[in-house]
Amino acid sequence: MPFVPICDDLLFRCGETRCPAVRQNAVLTPNPRKYNFIVARGWESKSVEEQQSQAVSAVSPTRPPLTPAEIANARRKQGLTLSRQHVLQQLEAAKSPRHRAILQNALAELDRQLAQLV
Repeated sequence: MPFVPICDDLLFRCGETRCPAVRQNAVLTPNPRKYNFIVARGWESKSVEEQQSQAVSAVSPTRPPLTPAEIANARRKQGLTLSRQHVLQQLEAAKSPRHRAILQNALAELDRQLAQLV
């Protein structure tokens, strides 16, 4: 039976982190004494759970609820901003002078509409 090293927190029986047996495709078995053998770093501590519960229970400053008109205004502004970004990207890629002129007019119109919303 070939030598099979036993993994103990990434240290092998010989004390090396790169045991020669690993190069020979040896099978590593986890140490049964380690409960959280394959757990993301940081999740083994209790303080992570405490920090998460504190973050949920932390009091954040509450804002008054938005009116339907304010919600519609914010959505309109977001839509215009996204449209403006799209037109700017098209303007950078445009090669035809006519197409560039159309995009510049569209950009000016979007800027005008955004100025009205603010």
